[in-house]
Amino acid sequence: MKKSEQIFPILVLIILALTSIYSLFVKDQEMISYVENRNLKTNQDLHPRELLNGVFESTIETILTDQFYDRYEFVKLKNKINYANANILYSLIDDPMVLNPVGDTYVNQIGSSQLLMSNPIAYSDIINQRIIDRAGQINKIAEDYPNVGFYVYKPTQIQEKDFFDSANGLSSGGDRFEESLRTSLQVPYSSFKIGDLNDYEKYFYSTDHHWNHRGSYQGYLDILNLIEGNKDDALSPLAENCKDGLKFYGTYSAQSGFVNDGADFCVYKFDLPEYVAYSDGQLNENPNDTNQFFDRTGIDTMDYHYNKAYSLGNGFVHRENQADIEGDLLIIGDSYAGPVLPLLLNHYKNIYFVYPINYKGIFKVEFKYDSFIKEKNIDKVLFMYTIENYFLSDEWGDRYLDFDVKRD
Repeated sequence: MKKSEQIFPILVLIILALTSIYSLFVKDQEMISYVENRNLKTNQDLHPRELLNGVFESTIETILTDQFYDRYEFVKLKNKINYANANILYSLIDDPMVLNPVGDTYVNQIGSSQLLMSNPIAYSDIINQRIIDRAGQINKIAEDYPNVGFYVYKPTQIQEKDFFDSANGLSSGGDRFEESLRTSLQVPYSSFKIGDLNDYEKYFYSTDHHWNHRGSYQGYLDILNLIEGNKDDALSPLAENCKDGLKFYGTYSAQSGFVNDGADFCVYKFDLPEYVAYSDGQLNENPNDTNQFFDRTGIDTMDYHYNKAYSLGNGFVHRENQADIEGDLLIIGDSYAGPVLPLLLNHYKNIYFVYPINYKGIFKVEFKYDSFIKEKNIDKVLFMYTIENYFLSDEWGDRYLDFDVKRD
């Protein structure tokens, strides 16, 4: 081989060696791939004791793959190309209600739109009975405390609706489950209304299962009307801020590889009351609320903005209104409650919020209703969690049981 012919492979080897050294020892190690929704291997995963068992070499290979220079952009580009090719086919389908799976996930694109959703909830007698049983638990505690007002509000999600049944050959169960819940309850009940796809696009993020700022505000109005019977003294937004076009890549987007454009992340500003906040029993001197996120700067584009704006990691939250006002409200809920807590506080002296599954994880005991209602002299109790928390069982166990009405 001529010397000139040897130069190229030598240069390639040098480049590969330098790239490997850079990826292993120089480059700031990336811990998480938001595109693939997984943890990445880093140089911290290298252990000398694995030199003799073959693991060391395979770990280096994985690290070099995971920490490759500008890898994020390569993976993102690949996902976008795959998505664009599939979208060409989707655009040929006339029916806007056809659900098109995005990759090998539970995420679906609605028609050829930018709207994403999970698989519609299938009907089963087991699920239906669990919903009826939970309604029975709520009826029983309401019967045992006749001087306390009990209410149920359900933040409806798009996968509960039967809009997509005909176009996709489905027989979903969400609407039937809601009817079972409504007819089984003996306390005032209401739910978030999604009449058509326009409502979904208006009130929810296209990349996530949570409602957006318009949806959560409508939820607040619904709850106020359910509990108080009117909305005359409801807070009104003072302003809307979309953070200079900030995009929200939510759960659906993460699961499907961040292939779509992302949803606008906006927040409303309100004239909120002065309050003191406690989170999991500790004074919270800087609690999240709508106004705080409104004024935030330096936001990471890839953050899960919904959590950042509405502070949802707690199992137990207590907010005390500093105004001269009466009334104590206990809310049993999930992540949908975050945006409405500071708004509802305008109408009560104390709001107590319990996220049962987080409460159990933090305090290592289950929340007991009787002792809390008596100790805090609760006036009203609002159950406001999504339909999954009435019945969901998955690989982590029978999670719906955490939301059972546990009695002393």
